[in-house]
Amino acid sequence: MGKRTTLTDIAQAVGVTPSTVQRALSDTPGVSEEKRQEIKRVASQMGYRGNAMAKMLQKQGLTIAVILPEPAYYSQRLWDGAERCLSENAGFDIVCHRFTYARSPENLAAALEMVWNELGTGLDGVLTMGEPDEQVHTVCRRWLEHQVPVVWVGTDADPTGRLCCCCGVSGMAGSMAADLLLLGARADQPMKVLLTGDFSISDQYADMQGFEQVLMQNGGVFEIIKLSGRMSDEQMRQMLYDRLMSENINTIFSTSARNTVSMCHAVERAGLIEQIKLIGSDLFPQSRELLLAGKLNAVIDKRPGWQAYNAMQILLNHILWKSQPESAVYHAPSVVTRSNVEHIDIL
Repeated sequence: MGKRTTLTDIAQAVGVTPSTVQRALSDTPGVSEEKRQEIKRVASQMGYRGNAMAKMLQKQGLTIAVILPEPAYYSQRLWDGAERCLSENAGFDIVCHRFTYARSPENLAAALEMVWNELGTGLDGVLTMGEPDEQVHTVCRRWLEHQVPVVWVGTDADPTGRLCCCCGVSGMAGSMAADLLLLGARADQPMKVLLTGDFSISDQYADMQGFEQVLMQNGGVFEIIKLSGRMSDEQMRQMLYDRLMSENINTIFSTSARNTVSMCHAVERAGLIEQIKLIGSDLFPQSRELLLAGKLNAVIDKRPGWQAYNAMQILLNHILWKSQPESAVYHAPSVVTRSNVEHIDIL
């Protein structure tokens, strides 16, 4: 028996998303009539016969849980991506339970335990992050043992705790930031670089390592000062300002979206905007404004919104159509500057 044609197959053939195919085939609003007819024609040519389980779920509904950090900066984009995907799959009756936590591995573990105790196996799927915490993996494995798929977004750890993960390429954002720094560096000129973030968080730790590795391989003379910690924006601004007043800093790279704003404010307060190269992480409204104002030189955008959008679509495709995803789906980051920022979708 040949491989069954899936929505994803049709979507790839037409050049649209699986959710658009679903809306077209179920005659749900949101697709032009021309595109609807094209999709139906291609589906027929590919021998698509539909899916009885998906039709049943369309009538009866399904229940999922989304457990992501409190929506701000980087985390806001995760929520935006997940919500966009849910809205595009509105043809199905999806009940989504949303849970937030202050981002840290321990807080995620506590949130997952709470959701397990509250909803248990009454879920059809779970979308969350894969922080490096054994309790996080333990709770996720409980769902998997009861055939409840778990998809991670943003960070990946133990693959036995999830169906799939959508995330950035580990350490690539840091490596790209280092490459930008090297563009203006002279091998015989010592440079003092300030590296800031919360290195207890796995993706920021990986970016810190990627940044250091590229600089060490280059062979130049670099002194790297690390400022890491979980603190308020005001505390971070003050700590950065104090360093700027006591050290001759040439460049600052923030592995944290939140710290990107604090970094720019501290440098502006110190009157050093013209003297220090500033590289931030992830594009969001505040960093867009800072780029346009010339207060930030570049942003390494890990595209968290698209990571979450794809993670949600993978989860829904697996529930509805029994599609089996790759173990991990990677999103390469991009460099954003004042020249291209207005053309970037900050989903």
